[in-house]
Amino acid sequence: MTLKKNSLWLLIGYLVIVSLFSLISVFFKTSSMLYTLLSLTAIIGVLILLYFNYKKARYRNWLEKSTRSWSISLLIALGGVLAVLVAQRGCLWIEVSWLHQSAVSQNTAAMLTIISHYPIYLLYVLLAAPIMEELIFRKVLFGNLITLISPRLAGLISCLLFTIVHADGHYLTYAAIGAILCFVYYLTGRIQASMLTHILMNLVIVCLNIWPLLK
Repeated sequence: MTLKKNSLWLLIGYLVIVSLFSLISVFFKTSSMLYTLLSLTAIIGVLILLYFNYKKARYRNWLEKSTRSWSISLLIALGGVLAVLVAQRGCLWIEVSWLHQSAVSQNTAAMLTIISHYPIYLLYVLLAAPIMEELIFRKVLFGNLITLISPRLAGLISCLLFTIVHADGHYLTYAAIGAILCFVYYLTGRIQASMLTHILMNLVIVCLNIWPLLK
């Protein structure tokens, strides 16, 4: 019952935020305020989700009942960042060399274009999106499913949905990212660890892509 309550609060909150994003995108499509509104909505939304997670439904799933120390969790989170970056390179090479896909990520290209015109969008990219996605895809999906099915199958379902939501065409890359984030959460039992990995990953990607433009 507690499991369902926890998942329900987070899932409903996430769906409401996504619905608000869609409405704002429709009604403010041609407005210069579009990305400012989206960013502020995302920040308010993620604060509400965090409240739901830590106050409204303080359920700790099976993974969170046995946690690593904060120092070990930090090291694992940082190791996860390195693993994600290496996996991205490897998967991109496979997608380009073997699957003949474009080396350009549409999501990354669009994100950088928006940030270059609306820096406030960094709040969404670096904070809101990673935190929301970890709460939903890692805690609600992976963390709850692992009590019902095997960790591998739970991770596969989480990665599949994570990949579909991003709809970038680079399915192998997003699946690898999702798998590593699940593994960080699995090893630490702390959703904060996978959040940190995700946030730092996005930060590195933004910096690596923006730095050449500043030279």
